[in-house]
Amino acid sequence: MHLGEEEKHFGSISPPIFHTSTYAFDEVDEWIEALDLAEDREPVYSRTLNPTRQLAEAKIAALEGMECCRLFSSGMGAIHAAMMSCVKAGSHIIAVDSIYGPARKLLTDHLAGLGIETTFVPGDDPADFEKALRPTTSLVCLESPGSIVFRLQDIKAVCDIAQNAGASVMLDNSYATPLFQRPGDFGVDIVVHSVSKYLGGHSDVVAGALCCNKERMEKLIPGEVDLYGAALSPFSAWLTIRGLRTLPIRMKAAEEGGNVIAAHVCSMGIADKIMHVGAGDFPQAELRDRQMNGTSSLFSFIPKDQSEDGIRRFVESLMVYQLGVSWGGYESLVVPILLEPMDWDEPKYVVRLYTGLENLEDLKADLTQAAKTAGWV
Repeated sequence: MHLGEEEKHFGSISPPIFHTSTYAFDEVDEWIEALDLAEDREPVYSRTLNPTRQLAEAKIAALEGMECCRLFSSGMGAIHAAMMSCVKAGSHIIAVDSIYGPARKLLTDHLAGLGIETTFVPGDDPADFEKALRPTTSLVCLESPGSIVFRLQDIKAVCDIAQNAGASVMLDNSYATPLFQRPGDFGVDIVVHSVSKYLGGHSDVVAGALCCNKERMEKLIPGEVDLYGAALSPFSAWLTIRGLRTLPIRMKAAEEGGNVIAAHVCSMGIADKIMHVGAGDFPQAELRDRQMNGTSSLFSFIPKDQSEDGIRRFVESLMVYQLGVSWGGYESLVVPILLEPMDWDEPKYVVRLYTGLENLEDLKADLTQAAKTAGWV
């Protein structure tokens, strides 16, 4: 909460925003020393270092239990930098098939065009990764749990397999946040976040975070951090600091809300399957309890009615849940997704629900009236 704020500027409780692009020096030697882009140097230009952003980065690194953090102008900025720091032409990547959609597109479209191949695996069995290994494998990309079908990966087992083969491991920890899961404790080399989700928490900032050890960051700073130019603005960094202050309270509410709403959807009898990490009958409950301290309010269900008309009526009848992408803010959201075959034989509609901070009884009533309007109950 107070890390990095020991010095109060003019007694200000809220830290100032250093809204500057460049910095002046009194002496040439001081300026030359600062041009070294190392982690502990003074700022020269805000694309690389900015005091407001550094404060937010220090807090996120501490939460993740990792040495360093860098904030980017989007989650994809962080993911792109992380991936590119681990590959070269001819490299091979292993990724879970439920990885974030734009990240998958980055792998299949952009990196493939640079001569970098990717093998996608289900990921719920560590053997998937071992079988997919090649001599050129340099990176393993995890997202545990995924944000649509919510499969977990055995993080420690996968890290052992990857690192024995000389590959780095990156994990997207946006769902759990460092409060509910700390991937670095299990051996993950790079942890990334969409800060737009729970860390920001107010649906008013687009940002991404990359956390790793100091040795790796010293290589990232002059390369993917500085040269890609995707640094987070000072004001967005300040909004991130604001969001972090309420993170423990919001995550507690997220866990409670997710469990209540998932149980309500189950009780209505409208779903063939509910995919909620916090459910008592979650198929990977043993693994969840071993590597997570809690679960959040994002989950999906497969409606019994798979007609497009039924899906549309349900989604469009919701009054509190709003139709929109992303999640992690104060507002509840719904997204219908037509998924290609996974554990089923043909494309199926999945409805993803994100429960925000509205009154839970209001949200339950909203789901009930929408299900009635759709003719599901």
